[in-house]
Amino acid sequence: MLLIQHSMTSGPTISNPRRHPYRVRPRGLVVGHGVSVPIVLAFTGAMLALLLGLSLWAIGGYCFFFYALARTLLAPNEPLPIRWLILLIASVQWVIAPQLAYAGAYEHFKYYMYVTQDVYMPIAVSGLLALAVGLFAFRNRAEQSDQLQALSYLPRIVRKAPMVPLILVGISLVCSVSRPFLPDQLAFPAYLAINLKYSAAILIMLSDRRDRSWWVIAILGVAVVEAAATSLFHDVFLWSVIIGSFYAFVKRVPLKTRVFGVLIALLLGLAVQSVKPTYRYEYWGGNTEAGGSSLAYIDLTIERVNAMLTGEVTVSEASAGIIMRLNQGWIISRVVQYIPNQQPYAGGESITGALKAALLPRFLAPDKAIAGGRDNFERFTGLPLSSGTSMGVSTLGEAYANFGPIWGSAFMALFGAFLAACIALLHRLMRQMPILICFLPNIFLHAFKAETDFNSVLNFLLKGGGFYIALCFALSAAFRLRRSDFFDARHQTQPTGAFG
Repeated sequence: MLLIQHSMTSGPTISNPRRHPYRVRPRGLVVGHGVSVPIVLAFTGAMLALLLGLSLWAIGGYCFFFYALARTLLAPNEPLPIRWLILLIASVQWVIAPQLAYAGAYEHFKYYMYVTQDVYMPIAVSGLLALAVGLFAFRNRAEQSDQLQALSYLPRIVRKAPMVPLILVGISLVCSVSRPFLPDQLAFPAYLAINLKYSAAILIMLSDRRDRSWWVIAILGVAVVEAAATSLFHDVFLWSVIIGSFYAFVKRVPLKTRVFGVLIALLLGLAVQSVKPTYRYEYWGGNTEAGGSSLAYIDLTIERVNAMLTGEVTVSEASAGIIMRLNQGWIISRVVQYIPNQQPYAGGESITGALKAALLPRFLAPDKAIAGGRDNFERFTGLPLSSGTSMGVSTLGEAYANFGPIWGSAFMALFGAFLAACIALLHRLMRQMPILICFLPNIFLHAFKAETDFNSVLNFLLKGGGFYIALCFALSAAFRLRRSDFFDARHQTQPTGAFG
């Protein structure tokens, strides 16, 4: 059994490091006098907000964002901080981007804030904090060691079954190529299968294969080319953060290197997003149904990076597009303006509809809601969407539309508690199936996205989660990859990992 000892100077450590290759990290990297990086960044956020003359609610949102940033990317306590990643993305899309929009970061005839800061910020920040309370309601202290134990098995899993990551990559590529020719009924399973390449990247990256770096680069390269063809980089950025989080934790990347990596990622994100309108105009002619060239998009991005570095394009000009893209607040603010002034509160109707859609098959509920958020968007905002366009009001917007500001926050806490219960359950399964840690990001992929509504999150979590768990069971049984299959009864030892 894994034992954890606590040190007054360095935090918890593994009692027998030879049996466990990963050191359990202290609660945040210490910068001096016992002060951790998350606290320093939260204080910095508060000072920045005060200097900008923001409201108390906005100051609280800034503090929360910087603290979540530290807990997720700069000083995480676990390889995959699921809770903090959910909260970090939510704080960016619900608080930071809307605040920048209020400050005039961009101008748009439709994607603007429909209510004042005094009305919007209390709803957004209180909903975010309620979500955090719910997420940490069922936190098990053993989750950290569960993830570390699972990581320690991955190198031996790849040594025992080297075909497993190759099988995952193969399934992903086949489904990616055949997806345009599949019927609509198979679109969702195909999407789940396509994302298997990212689980394979995590599995290979944390193995002891000598060529693991090339495999990870190749997999991410394929993902970038696919994204460039459609100019949809959201999933690639999200997966890059997830895989980078694993890598930084396992390789014990220094704080300065992490900060540098975050800045480089921001620069690339600004460049990629800022060239999207040019690309769509030049190569699609404004028709989003048309095809595009991956190399053309990459060339435009390189040109934009050079222009930003030479000063031809300012950061404010380049950032306008990505702030507008990240700003989920314009939709939430429209919901706040529209309901209950022009439509009454839904009273939980869309929530019960989402539960019905997630739990019942379509032949038992032919009229159940369709995932994607289009119906709820038009209903709760009063804004029409063009054919082929899908937007979500987010769980926060849907909570307000159903229950109002106070009970909406209560719903957000319950929603967070539900996610926490799912996290706890999956960590219990991971104790017997260590390979499951590579699939956790897939299961919570739509929970990470703060723009998706409740129906989409629940549908993906239950049905997608069932798909990935079943796949883990099948792989573990076929290749004997359960934890008990690695137990050496003669020496009573656990396997060791690739990184010491």
